[in-house]
Amino acid sequence: VGSSSSFATAHAQGANTSLVAPMHGFDAGQPLDAPVPLPPRKKKKKKRRGFLEVFLHKIQKPEFILLSVWWFIMLVLVIYMAEMSTLLRAIWKPLLLLMSVPILFFVGLAYATL
Repeated sequence: VGSSSSFATAHAQGANTSLVAPMHGFDAGQPLDAPVPLPPRKKKKKKRRGFLEVFLHKIQKPEFILLSVWWFIMLVLVIYMAEMSTLLRAIWKPLLLLMSVPILFFVGLAYATL
């Protein structure tokens, strides 16, 4: 019972009666050393992807390839079944001219957004 009486007298005098041993090399009054923050990074300016890059990325997807092949087969079958080959041979020059308009705009847009 001798040790409990010394605890009671130390507690009565206001001494630190913590049961946890004090850690060496650590001052309770001093703040902890926070890690030094890294210097701010320069934000890389993201280059906006051009029209051609976006287009090439999209046409490489499997669903685009499958649908394109499907519609090409349907076009060939319709031309064959309707016996339109003679008609296409007769009007291929104006048809090519009409098809070149969107192709030229596509090439122009791709070049302008490089």
